[in-house]
Amino acid sequence: MSATNRRTARQWAEIITQYRASGLSDTSYCREHGLTLRTFRQWKYRCRAAQPKRSAQAPGAFVEIVPAPQNEAGPLRICLDARLIVECPVGMPLDAVVRLIEALRDGR
Repeated sequence: MSATNRRTARQWAEIITQYRASGLSDTSYCREHGLTLRTFRQWKYRCRAAQPKRSAQAPGAFVEIVPAPQNEAGPLRICLDARLIVECPVGMPLDAVVRLIEALRDGR
């Protein structure tokens, strides 16, 4: 392309978008499309710098959080050693689990 027939910023933005979708390296894309690598990289940098940062959200903006689906819980399984495995029912209070482990550890 001659110096009098330069591409616009909008044209370069489209070229960079097509490049990103191509999966090619800078060098391969430029070779296939007859682009100067140096100019291409300059515009690639400009296009990246012009994009808003992903973390630039409006103050107080909400982010949707979707809870993971609840699987039916099985019993809590505690392996104290190779010979002692304890299964506690779902919903057993934590303090009861702690007392049970302490009692088993102490040999009561």
